[in-house]
Formats: sequence, structure tokens, C-alpha cells
Amino acid sequence: MNKKVVEDIQFRIIKDASGENVSLDNMSIKATNSLIEILTALRNIAQYESRPDLTIGVKRGSACASINGNEGLQVVRDGFLKVFNNDSERNNIYVHNMQIIKDQITNSELDFEVSFLEDGERIPVIELFGQKFRKKRERREVENNFNIEFFEAELMESGGNRPNFHVKRAGHSFKIKCERADAIKISPFLYKTVKFSAWAKMNSNHKMEYTLCDIYNANERDFYNEFKEFFKEQNRLEGTAPLKRIHYKLKDFYSNEQFKESRKFLKLYCNDLADINDLTTILIISKAFKHHNDLKDLLKNIEDIIVSKTKKRLV
Repeated sequence: MNKKVVEDIQFRIIKDASGENVSLDNMSIKATNSLIEILTALRNIAQYESRPDLTIGVKRGSACASINGNEGLQVVRDGFLKVFNNDSERNNIYVHNMQIIKDQITNSELDFEVSFLEDGERIPVIELFGQKFRKKRERREVENNFNIEFFEAELMESGGNRPNFHVKRAGHSFKIKCERADAIKISPFLYKTVKFSAWAKMNSNHKMEYTLCDIYNANERDFYNEFKEFFKEQNRLEGTAPLKRIHYKLKDFYSNEQFKESRKFLKLYCNDLADINDLTTILIISKAFKHHNDLKDLLKNIEDIIVSKTKKRLV
């Protein structure tokens, strides 16, 4: 059975609250506001679909809002039907804007005609606006980008069955996940100021979770401020500039044979959310040191992250 072709969808205000016929020439404020609300809802749907053939209009001489088009209008009609039928594939953009239209039809004390023009036949659908429109429950997707934060904070607690530690900074408490060995390593700084980096990730409840990356208290070199400023600048750069800074940062480490020091830098990128371009840049500049005793484990970790992202084994 061929699907009927819809030619327009119309929302016509027939009578105002006093029972008078309505046209564009004699509209009350209430009828005018109602027509504007419907036109706005139709515009929102058309903008969402972004189909060039969709147009919104008002019929000459009547208080009638319509949405017109070709292929795009078939999509809109199907979107309406999915909301009417409480279909599992209904779109909440449609639900929201159709609810706006429904409020005008049911609550404005105006008389409406609502119809689809399908294969030349005008099909009334106003009764379908009498039912309850239900928003589809959507799974919340949390977008996470590579994010590393540097802490200078007081260590308040360390340990637990699931290793973690708690710090306080500027009056706020933070829970940091870690490995058991890290919990032992950080314990001597209890009630003291500890400097460390942590990977930050938004959880499904839209709260930040932190996982320890590295501790900087025992280093002669001020890695804490060095790396903190490095990433602060990285976040301001665009294009290939961040990749060049990574390249020259590692080149400086390697040319001065500061391999143990470079480990501290590489460790910052050993995270599944790290940008693949950053990771690739690291492997390229580090190629000659792939089997170096101070670097091989971290470089292998970075390579594995790239493989998991691309599903391709590096040559």
C-alpha cells in the first residue's frame, strides 16, 4: 500500500472567544497571540528538520497557519504521527512544540480546525490534539573531553576498600580515585599540602569524577607549576599549535637526555580520553626511544590507547 502524500498541514482559527468569525482583518489580541504561538512552534519544527523545501505561511484572508513542502513535509507529517501514536521513536522536539500548539487549541477558548491535506483530501486531525503528549525518556549522553586538573590542596584522608583520597581546596572537598600503591604513596602527606594532577571526567549525574595522574611533592624540579602552565596555554591554542608545543616539549626533554623527567610529562597523556592527535604526535617524536627503559611502558600504553580508538594496529 502506497503511503499518502501530504501537501500541507493547516491550523485554522475559526471563531474567537465571543463566537465571532476570525480572519486576518479582524483578529482579537487573543487570536493574534494564539496564531503567533502556533507559527513559532511550526517554525521551530521546520528549523529542526532543516529541509530547504519546508515553508511556513499564513493563508490570505484567513487566520490559518500552515506548513508546506515536498519531501520535508512528509518527514514532518511522520513526526506528528509518531507523537500522536506515542511511538517509541517519537522526537521530543516535536513533542514540545506540538504541546505548545495543543495548549492553544485546548486552552485558548478559540475554535480551531486542524487538518492534513493528503492526496487532495482534507483530513481532520484536531481530535488527536485532545490526547496527552508524552516526552520520550532519553538516555542522557555525557560528552567528555580530555581534561586534566592540577591540585594544590590539603590531604584530609586516604585509603578505603576502593582506594581513594580526599583533599580540601579553598573550602571545597574533592574525592580522588587512585590505585592502592598511590594511596600508600600519598599517605605521608596527611594534613599537609600535596601537589598533584588528576584526570577529570563528568559522570552520568553531571558531576566531576577525578582520578589521580601524578604526585609532584617529592620532585626537585617544579613540575607542578611547569605542567599547570603548559596545559593552561594548550587550552588557549587552536589548530596545530597545541601539537607543535607537545613536539617541542618532548624534544627538549629528549635532547637533554631527561628521560626520567619526560616520564612525568608522558604520564599526563596516558588516559583514554586524550586526543588522538596529541597521542600520535607523542609517538612520532618518541619513535627513537620506543624501547628505552625509562619510556617503553608509557609509550606502549599510549600506543594501546590509539589502537583502541582507531581499531587499527600501528606498524
